[in-house]
Amino acid sequence: MISKKIILGIVLYCVALQGDIIRDKVVSITGQENYQSHKDIIDEALINKDLFSKEKALLNTSLSEQTDINICFNIINSNKIGFKIIKDILSNIGYAYYFTDQFKNDSQYLTWRIHFKSDFALDPSIFSEKLSKYNVKITNVNKLTQTNWEYEIDMKNGLLYNTRILVLGERLTLPMPLEPYILSIPNAKELLIASSNANNWVPKISFYDKELNILGTIEMDRVHEGIKVVIPKNAKYTKISDKWSLLNIKRGLSILASNSL
Repeated sequence: MISKKIILGIVLYCVALQGDIIRDKVVSITGQENYQSHKDIIDEALINKDLFSKEKALLNTSLSEQTDINICFNIINSNKIGFKIIKDILSNIGYAYYFTDQFKNDSQYLTWRIHFKSDFALDPSIFSEKLSKYNVKITNVNKLTQTNWEYEIDMKNGLLYNTRILVLGERLTLPMPLEPYILSIPNAKELLIASSNANNWVPKISFYDKELNILGTIEMDRVHEGIKVVIPKNAKYTKISDKWSLLNIKRGLSILASNSL
């Protein structure tokens, strides 16, 4: 018989879907007998969603020994950026060493299968929380066994982490960068970028489409206090830096996206 703590943990797994919680998903993980035995607890948890945040500590993903963990990620909408986001998250939560078993890109999905040895399974609630920082949702999760999981992840609205969002017609002021600025750009025609008089900015600006394919790079050879740049067609992101050193823009930049050329 499964304990109350484990039942709450299993229900918490299903929260990783980030949408309406499907009761069948809970049944598939707990089994029909255990579901019926703990139906009142599960019903309470499904109704009172605040319970999940209180019970996160009850979710136990530890295994008795080092075991092969198998995970399949089916990524829809924006495959390349999705692959990068998942790689970054895995590294961030401690899964830096893994083996790729399959990497297949077709019209529906980018399918990425990996395996690694660990005494902890990937926690779906933590994984889901990390994905939300990239504006990404898990649309389905299947627990095939304790060590074998499948995720379907929708990257339609996904953004690279720490991406600043430019709004058409609104000037964005940026502080001293620790790394090049990454900006999500609207459906605009040009960028107007201003630098402080205290800077020595030698512009280097790159543009990328939604799959992070580079569309072009602009490099200057002298210091500029301001620059107007035409945005290439299909550009989704821009990376703004200095040709030589970020210290040259230690006072930051301000950027305006405009539709007037």
